[in-house]
Amino acid sequence: MEVSTISIQDTLFVYNIYEVENDVDISVGSIDYNGDVVVNGDVCDNYSVKATGDIRVGRNVSNAYMEAAGSILVDGNIISSKIIAGGASASQQALEKGLRTLYNIFIEVEDSAAALKKEELFRNLSEREVIYGLLETKYKDTPVIINELFAYQQKLETDDQLSDLTSVLNELKIFVDGKKHSIDLKQLGVLTRKVGRLSSFYSKIDNPEASIYANYIQNSFVEATGDIIVKGKGAYNSILEAGGSVKIVGLPGVFRGGRIKASKGVVVRELGSIGGSRVDVQVDADGRISAEKVYDNVFINIGGRLLKLNKEMRNINARLDQNGQIVF
Repeated sequence: MEVSTISIQDTLFVYNIYEVENDVDISVGSIDYNGDVVVNGDVCDNYSVKATGDIRVGRNVSNAYMEAAGSILVDGNIISSKIIAGGASASQQALEKGLRTLYNIFIEVEDSAAALKKEELFRNLSEREVIYGLLETKYKDTPVIINELFAYQQKLETDDQLSDLTSVLNELKIFVDGKKHSIDLKQLGVLTRKVGRLSSFYSKIDNPEASIYANYIQNSFVEATGDIIVKGKGAYNSILEAGGSVKIVGLPGVFRGGRIKASKGVVVRELGSIGGSRVDVQVDADGRISAEKVYDNVFINIGGRLLKLNKEMRNINARLDQNGQIVF
């Protein structure tokens, strides 16, 4: 362990830094440190590094787990690992985003169902039938979003669990199974307001923008409250989730196989592959997806609007227009 001190205009700043000369392996063991961690070598198979500050790795991370309250910088590659920057804030941020998306979906379902019930073709259908008809056609991702909310809740520490969150998630679990739940527009409105209040609560939490930097990512889960920046050849068969942007800026700068979720935007040289491996890319309604080359079987989702690309395209800059439609 090293304690660094810096004096500026008679003010003394103390920084706790744990430095590993070589690798995090059997000779060192897993690390859980209150401060910054610097690893000059590799983080090896089956070891973990946790820090309340930043983490810096000089070489590669393989089959490992890393979590930092601050940013994570990996000079080498991330292989078959789970990496989280922002600590518990990452899960809270993901919950807010999922709840906000769900709230917007429910608002649209309410409005659409009320409008459809006024039409001759739908007057004989119950409100429940119209609601679930919309969910099964226009809003097919709703069950996926709800399942993701459960997954994010499980990542929270016990002290961060809210009874209201548990209660609402249990209601959503019943709601998503249309065969067992009878619901009308009034009941949907009550559930919508509950989801909206939870989303508002999490949106007021001050989450630090912690980013992740790496040369190359493969078969890994990488999550950051800030940006994810890949400066080498790209990312393969991985899940990247960012509260900011995902930027794959190296050469060839590809993302092949897997999923990207980023609030602000995605910038990548190539999306997908010649073989047509599925790629999902999602950003918020005001986000953009930019790529120099896109292959088929790429699904882009902007603010809940989903579009499958069935042909090779070049120099796309996808966004929503004023009518809420995806344009390039």
